[in-house]
Amino acid sequence: MTNNSVSRNDFLYNENGLFIKPGHIIWTGDKNCFTAIVGFGMVVTVFDETQGLAGICHYLFPNQNSRASSVSALSPLAIESLFSRFFDRGSTPNSLQVQMIGGACMPGNLALIELSDKNIRKGYEILEKYNIQPTGFHVGGYYGRGVLMNTQSGKVRISKLEKLRSNDWVIMNAPVDKAA
Repeated sequence: MTNNSVSRNDFLYNENGLFIKPGHIIWTGDKNCFTAIVGFGMVVTVFDETQGLAGICHYLFPNQNSRASSVSALSPLAIESLFSRFFDRGSTPNSLQVQMIGGACMPGNLALIELSDKNIRKGYEILEKYNIQPTGFHVGGYYGRGVLMNTQSGKVRISKLEKLRSNDWVIMNAPVDKAA
């Protein structure tokens, strides 16, 4: 089996599409697929059929007091930055199809249970701020998720992942901020 993956600018392109890592935001008007693996963090997908735009962000922490290596790893900055790209191109809150995915908690890890819950709540708070009703959500529980988004149709496929590696829970050994 040949590996057709090419790493460019922190993104991994392969036969499944564009893999988004935590702390990144991607949006496009091109035909593509976005993929992500999410544990305690959150993935937010956005699609506007009228504008022909699709986007995704993957955040790990609910607020600016967290020790994130990337500002877009923080929910307010990630989601609002993604929304602004759509609004700058003529999208309205009513035209956006938004899905929230993630917020799983690792059984027995109280810090991650609290962090997962805060990530979910912060995502909903931001959607309320913009008066956006999510068209879908798949949040909480004990399983991570695989996410695949078709940028042409806006359809999202979510797979529960019963077994995540420990570094899928805490990407690149990012510290879990108990005060988050």
